[in-house]
Amino acid sequence: MSYRFIFDDMFNRTIPAVMIDARKGTPLANQIGNVIKGLTDAEVAKVVAGVLPYKIEALANGGLVGYITINTNLQPVSVYQQLIRPNFQQFIVQINQEISNFIKGNDWVYDSI
Repeated sequence: MSYRFIFDDMFNRTIPAVMIDARKGTPLANQIGNVIKGLTDAEVAKVVAGVLPYKIEALANGGLVGYITINTNLQPVSVYQQLIRPNFQQFIVQINQEISNFIKGNDWVYDSI
């Protein structure tokens, strides 16, 4: 399976959606709504100047795989946040390799302008 990384101008919706979907086994598990909202808002707030948000989609069907943010404020550029939905965890090695290629290939540079 191949993946694409799409600059996410709606990250304030994508990040909470993926976090809620992947909540089992995380601090979000078995929490009430306002606790979940506080935790998801805290993750969204980490996207500041120099942090580029991307949603990860499956190339074959466009399904939402997860999200990453890339911190361009520090060199070398690196993944700052990452969360993959549970039904794609089995492909995590390949996903991480494609993320690495995306960063090493400087494909993110066009979004930092």
